[in-house]
Amino acid sequence: MTTPDPQTMKRLAFIRLLHQQGIDQSRLPEPLTFTSILSFHDAVELFLILTGEHLQATLSDRIQFMQYWTELGPRRLANGVDLSGRVAMDRLNRLRNAFKHAGAMPGAAAIEQARADLANFFEDNTPKVFGVAYDRVDMTEIVPQNQTRDKIKKAVATNFGGDRIEAMALLVEAFDELFAEVDRHSYPSSPFSFGRRIHHPLREYDIHSILRQPSDQDSRMPIRGAEKLAEEFDIVRDIALSAQDALRVMVLGIDYREYERFRQLTPSVYGTFGVSKLHRSHSDDYAPDQSEFDFCQQFVITVALRYAEHQAYLDPPSWKQVAQP
Repeated sequence: MTTPDPQTMKRLAFIRLLHQQGIDQSRLPEPLTFTSILSFHDAVELFLILTGEHLQATLSDRIQFMQYWTELGPRRLANGVDLSGRVAMDRLNRLRNAFKHAGAMPGAAAIEQARADLANFFEDNTPKVFGVAYDRVDMTEIVPQNQTRDKIKKAVATNFGGDRIEAMALLVEAFDELFAEVDRHSYPSSPFSFGRRIHHPLREYDIHSILRQPSDQDSRMPIRGAEKLAEEFDIVRDIALSAQDALRVMVLGIDYREYERFRQLTPSVYGTFGVSKLHRSHSDDYAPDQSEFDFCQQFVITVALRYAEHQAYLDPPSWKQVAQP
C-alpha cells in the first residue's frame, strides 16, 4: 500500500466534505432531505474512482457503480482491496436510481439507513485503501488561504486532543480573520464591507453625556431630550451593525441561517488580532459535541471557498495597481 500523496489527500478531503454536506442535507425537513441521497452517492462514487487511481487499476470509462467491488478486488489486482459495504452501497445505488431516474421519493427511514451505511463504508474502507483513518482526513486541505487553513488545522488538532472549546474558538478566529482579509486587500474599500467597522462603540451613557448641553432645561427642548436621543442612537447603531454583519455574509453567498447557527454554537472571541491571545467568553454550561464542531468546521471552509471565489472582484483596477519595480 502506497502512502497517499498531497493531491490524493486533497481529493479525499473533498469527498469527506461532500459526505458531510449529504449528512447536513439528510437532517433537513422533507422534501429538502431528498437531495442527501445524491450527495451520498456522489461521495461514494468519487471515493471508488480515487481508489482505482490510487491502486493504479485499469478501468473502463463505462464501468458500472457496483462493478468497482469486483474490479478493485484482489482477484483482479495484485494489490487489490476487498472493499466492504457492497450490499449497503447496492441499496444506496438502487435508492439513488429510483429517485433520480424514476422520481421515487426516498423515505425518512431509507435516508437514515443510507446515512449510517455511508459512515460504515468510509470508516472501514479509507484505512484499507489509503492507510489513514477516515476521521483523520482533514477537509481543511481544500482551503486555498494559507493562514485560514493553518488556523482550521490547529482547531482540528486541538479538538482531536480533547479541548473542543478552544477548538471552537479557533474556528471563530479563522472566520473573523477571513473577513479582516477582505477589508485589508480591497480598494478603496471592500464592496463586501458596507461601511467601516465600529470596533469600540460608545456606551449609551457616554453618548448622553456628549449630547447634553447647558440649555437642556430650555422649555423648547423635549423633556430628557439628550437622554432619549442617546437611547435612539444606540438602538439605530445596533440595527446598523447587525445589518452590516448580515449583508457581509449574504453578499458572499453564505446562508445567513448557517451563519447564525455558527454564531450560536461558538464562543465569543474578542481582542486585537496579532497583538496578544484573544479572549474567549462562553456560558458555564457550554459543551459543544462532535457534530457541532463538524458543522462549524465545514461552515468556515465554505466561507473560505466563497471568499476565494470573490477574490478577483477585490483587486484594484489596473490603473490603480502599483507597478512592480
